Amino acid sequence: MLDHKWLIVFGLLLSLLGVIIFAMGLIIPRRRALEVGVARIPGETNDENFNLPAVCDRLRQARLARLGLVFLVLGFALQILGNVLFF
Repeated sequence: MLDHKWLIVFGLLLSLLGVIIFAMGLIIPRRRALEVGVARIPGETNDENFNLPAVCDRLRQARLARLGLVFLVLGFALQILGNVLFF
């Protein structure tokens, strides 16, 4: 049977991984910030606009935020289960 301490440790590791993934969407190098921050002329269609650096960066941030949130929720849930069910 799974010991409650390992459940809590696994939950903490998932939470830590979630925070790292979440932060990856926020921390960018200076060169990437310059590429994203420079104004561009928008395209005629949405498909063209989805290829703009600023839009691509925002979509990347959103994907990483969702993934990080999933890991955080799973990690916290395992910690709660480990504490509630076994104490």
